[in-house]
Amino acid sequence: MSMAGYAGYAGYAGYAGYAGYAGYAGYAGYAGNTGIGSLAGLTASPLVVDAMIRSHDALAENVHTGTWPKQWDRAKWRTSYPKSGDDGKRLWHWEPHIRAALYDQELLGQLRFKLVKDKLELRSALGKNPLIASLVRPSRATFEAQLDLVQSWATRREERLSEVLSQTVPQVPFWASVLHLHPNRHRFTYELVEASLRLTMVLVMRFKHEFACPRPSEYSPNIQPMIQVPGYSAYPSGHATESSMVAHLLLELTGQRNSSPLKTQMVELADRIAAHRVTAGLHFPIDSAAGFYLGRALAQYLAALATPGGTWQGAAFDGAAYPPNADWRQSTPPPPGKKPYLTQDPPTAGVPGAAPVFAQLWKRARDEQREAGFAA
Repeated sequence: MSMAGYAGYAGYAGYAGYAGYAGYAGYAGYAGNTGIGSLAGLTASPLVVDAMIRSHDALAENVHTGTWPKQWDRAKWRTSYPKSGDDGKRLWHWEPHIRAALYDQELLGQLRFKLVKDKLELRSALGKNPLIASLVRPSRATFEAQLDLVQSWATRREERLSEVLSQTVPQVPFWASVLHLHPNRHRFTYELVEASLRLTMVLVMRFKHEFACPRPSEYSPNIQPMIQVPGYSAYPSGHATESSMVAHLLLELTGQRNSSPLKTQMVELADRIAAHRVTAGLHFPIDSAAGFYLGRALAQYLAALATPGGTWQGAAFDGAAYPPNADWRQSTPPPPGKKPYLTQDPPTAGVPGAAPVFAQLWKRARDEQREAGFAA
């Protein structure tokens, strides 16, 4: 490759495209690949617009003769007029991006953050503001102690190259492969994952912003990440949070038991996705640990919001108590030291009717999974 070709690396700026998580709504568009609905986009063509004007004038020719009111005769061809308030049906008349805006408004409006020194709490704004999740910022010494772990993971880069690159963007094909998802048959499941991922991305960025923990390559020039380092901080890992959230959300949706092979595969996949960010030199293992527990807590909270009688357990991850030299793997988490690094609150009951729009989406997604035989 010529030196000029290296200018193409500027394309890494495209990581800003993560804001495009909202584009998950576009997966619903796969349904438009068949049928007459796929022709709707033709109306943007100037040729078709002109033809439609001419068609209108021909069909309603009396409009120019003054006889239009008689021709119409005030016919009431619409049989009903909608009332104010969500009736449980109109949501599905709107376009996907409108539904996405409604989910976002409903979910974000019920959350509050509270920063106390090195601890950031995410709480529900309802009732007595129960805890959803909290993280404590690790010390600089903890990150420096983990540099050798990050360096050791670099030996896997060539072996994991295709996965590292494929998973920089949302990992939809990987989840779909495990749960046999298809955009046409499971469009509400896709929409549920989309809405939950958008929320998770917004929340994890607040944690990153408040903690501002440097990346491994900011501690040592020996790390040399294999891909462009994102322009935000490390702790917690966004990929670990998002992948854990999706895995546990889909498990909540399908009601799979702890012994289910599906749970094993989903959680292992989440772990592998997080590990690839350490392999790439972008994260420390402790970033993955914090992200795993944060994502799991968010999934439980969302399921509780959408399910009658649902509960969640607030989770508190203490990065200052995490063993500094410990690696991370969800199936074999490191034993606690003198102080536990993870504590959980007693179950908190969701507030009935707190998220009616999101609950409608959850029900439709669950019905899809029941029809497919993946949910009881």
